[in-house]
Amino acid sequence: DFNMANDLHLSLAFSAELLGAERDEWLFSVSDVQGHAFRKGHFLFLRVSGEGALGADGIRNGLFSVGYDHYLQNTFIDGGPFLHALHWLGSYSYGANLEPDQLLGLGYPSGRRGYVRDAFTGNKRLLFNLEDRIFLARNLFGLVALGILAFFDGGYVWDEGESVDLSDLRYGTGVGLRLALPAVS
Repeated sequence: DFNMANDLHLSLAFSAELLGAERDEWLFSVSDVQGHAFRKGHFLFLRVSGEGALGADGIRNGLFSVGYDHYLQNTFIDGGPFLHALHWLGSYSYGANLEPDQLLGLGYPSGRRGYVRDAFTGNKRLLFNLEDRIFLARNLFGLVALGILAFFDGGYVWDEGESVDLSDLRYGTGVGLRLALPAVS
């Protein structure tokens, strides 16, 4: 099930030295996701988000992201007993004044299968992914959907002041087993 309505989340808090904090600062978090259905089985989602701490020295641990997800069911490659769902996504993230443990990572589960968590880090990240989810059994014993998927992942992280060098792009392809609740595609 997909939520096609606008999904806006806002949070604002104040951390005070008077109450034991390291510094006075405002903690903020905002995210907005808008879904759109073109026709049955054809969905896209646009995402934008920002979070961090704002104090006298400016933004600390700021993370800002934009992203796009697209799902296409009932595809032109459906045929025989198998159903396909195509999924592709892209996102760009930027970190402002990130502490070392807050750097943007590239590696599973942050968008790049085949590498350990945060195998590559920086304060800017570009991700993209393309999947073909092939369902072998949509409702096996009334419990799960069973399928396989073929994927192509790619991404790149870099630091402030570095130029983008797409020859350093990390990418890979693979296949996987997919177990999902019957309503999930």
